[in-house]
This record gives sequence, structure tokens and C-alpha cells, in this order.
Amino acid sequence: VLREYLLDPERPVVASDFYETLDIKKTENARDWSVFSPGNPAIDKPYTVGYVHHLMRTEMPNGFRLAVLNNMWFYVELLRGLREVIEEEGS
Repeated sequence: VLREYLLDPERPVVASDFYETLDIKKTENARDWSVFSPGNPAIDKPYTVGYVHHLMRTEMPNGFRLAVLNNMWFYVELLRGLREVIEEEGS
């Protein structure tokens, strides 16, 4: 989806099309058993959203670490996509 935005300058950027903001501290995430940050190579275990919610609510350092790793992975992938489009369009 990112590629479509970069290749079409007339297309308005709608953030929800290529990422989702998650307020991990919200109560609704306490019992969410889905995997937090699936596919992230920096997070070696399939932690659940509920577990990360617990870590963040109790201000455990591992919760902040997982959140940072998730955010860094997002930006690495975003910049990788930008580089690919620039390389393709520049040649």
C-alpha cells in the first residue's frame, strides 16, 4: 500500500491504510490474545497483546522494550519501502 502512495502524488495519504495505532494501555487490550507485532524479527517470542498491556500498565522495562522494538521495526520497513521505490523510479 505504501508503494501506491509514493507512486501517485495526487493520492491523499490516509495513515490507517498502511498502519494501525494501538493504545496498548487501554483496558480492552487486557484480554487480547493475539500476537503483538507478528513477523517482527527483533521480537523472538510471540508475546500477546494482553501480556504487553500488562507489562506497560505495571511499567515493567520489558513492556517499553517491546514497544520500542515494534516501533523501530515499523520505521525500518517504511524506509525500506521508500528506498525500493526511489531505486525503481530513479533508474
